[in-house]
Amino acid sequence: MEERYLAGTQWPSSPWDVRTVPAGGELRAKDGLEMATDGMVKLTSPGFTEPVVMHGDKMVSATVRIRCSAQPGLYIVQWNEEGKPAREWARYRVTAPPAGCHDPASSSQAGGATSWAPWPLGGGAALAAFGIGAWVWRRRRKVYR
Repeated sequence: MEERYLAGTQWPSSPWDVRTVPAGGELRAKDGLEMATDGMVKLTSPGFTEPVVMHGDKMVSATVRIRCSAQPGLYIVQWNEEGKPAREWARYRVTAPPAGCHDPASSSQAGGATSWAPWPLGGGAALAAFGIGAWVWRRRRKVYR
């Protein structure tokens, strides 16, 4: 059994609420009935570009993006709350993607190995500068004794 709600209403509005979204599209997920806290819930689905974390205090929400390569069909969203078993939370139906659809770069790639590389280099440079300063200071102390 499926129910249809207007595009501007909260998703999911009921356990039978199935929203239709084209591949490459977005849905805004909201939940105010659960007792989850900010950052404690991760939504996962095979059609998402990546898992998303729900944020908020009284109403948790997140924007989910559907992969351009997601095949048309019905998908399930899993509610993964820390310390509790995962459960089916919502459903959505994917339709064909628009022409020229492409997925943006993943935010997990933005925080990948290349973004942390400057930190060790900066730390090494600071350590070297400290070492040179200590050597000069010690050498000057010997000269003035």
